[in-house]
Amino acid sequence: MHIPKGKVYGLLGPNGAGKSTIMKMFLGLTNPTSGGLTIDDKKHPKDRNEILKEIGSFIEAPAFYGNLTGEENLDVVRKILKLPQTSVDEVLEIVGLTKWKDRLARKYSLGMKQRLGLASALIGRPPILILDEPTNGLDPVGVHEIRNLIRSLPEKFDCTVLVSSHLLSEIELMADNIGVLNHGNLLFEGTIEELKQKVAEQGYSTNNLEDTFIALIDGDNVQRGGMK
Repeated sequence: MHIPKGKVYGLLGPNGAGKSTIMKMFLGLTNPTSGGLTIDDKKHPKDRNEILKEIGSFIEAPAFYGNLTGEENLDVVRKILKLPQTSVDEVLEIVGLTKWKDRLARKYSLGMKQRLGLASALIGRPPILILDEPTNGLDPVGVHEIRNLIRSLPEKFDCTVLVSSHLLSEIELMADNIGVLNHGNLLFEGTIEELKQKVAEQGYSTNNLEDTFIALIDGDNVQRGGMK
């Protein structure tokens, strides 16, 4: 994988393809069986602590202290990172939770928890963001808002974003570059236009990219001997 600085890179693949595992490897939460990775010229695992100082992350379902409010949960993160109090107010406003900042986290809906997880990743304006399916549980309006927010982050925060999803239509609207993953293998890496060109060369229709994505995955599964 090659993730350009200052871009939104969309990691796309069906459930179980390995998207979360790759993100956990970037954070040092699991070790690769082979190979290595470099983030901002730093090698993992030797420079793991230095790498983590530059990353805001949101992996799978975010966990919070249920007996603390949304604001108090973020304040815990703020204190660990030694950030000013204003950073909490800033991210609450960015993700649209200011109105509910005094509600206990255990009373948050799934969509509100997703927003709080995104706020936790954004606090301190890290130069690298790793977001694992950040729109899960959001209603259509919330999906639209968070999608637009992610799209704007490189310019607004001068950062690089790695975001995963199993929906090509979602990634298409927010990513500059994409990687298509299946069974832990990268089937494609490039822009949406390059993907269209690749699938056209393979004889697939480019009128519906969602169907095209499924066809690519199914074709790879057939080559693997019928794996699903």
